[in-house]
Amino acid sequence: VETVFHALADFEAEPRWQAAVLETKLDPEGPVHIGTKTIQKRKFGGRTITTLGEIVEYEPDRKMVSHSTADNPPPAFTTVYEVEPVEQGTRVTYTLELRGTGLFNLIAPLMKGSLTKDVTTRFATLKTMLETQHSI
Repeated sequence: VETVFHALADFEAEPRWQAAVLETKLDPEGPVHIGTKTIQKRKFGGRTITTLGEIVEYEPDRKMVSHSTADNPPPAFTTVYEVEPVEQGTRVTYTLELRGTGLFNLIAPLMKGSLTKDVTTRFATLKTMLETQHSI
């Protein structure tokens, strides 16, 4: 559980296991805690965007929640990572909620398939990296 949670909380290592993430910076730098801001550059819809988030809930080795900040470009988001021990190792539950208006609401159903594929791929990559002891 601790190893998996540490990997999820290491935002600056995200480009190693999330193909769409180009770079993530933290403000302030250092260990993640409630109030840490995330500035992430990622590929989305064929272009590079910057998302701005803030850690609003942080329970080490259990749960981490991030919300988009007021100055984040649409859509607004909430991400939740929850980890728990299971007989086979560690279970990660990931929830992503996107909120938008207008055009976003029209295209959101079309995005679901590609987002599902992206999430499946990123967690498979992370699992492989952790199981083979590659540092992330």
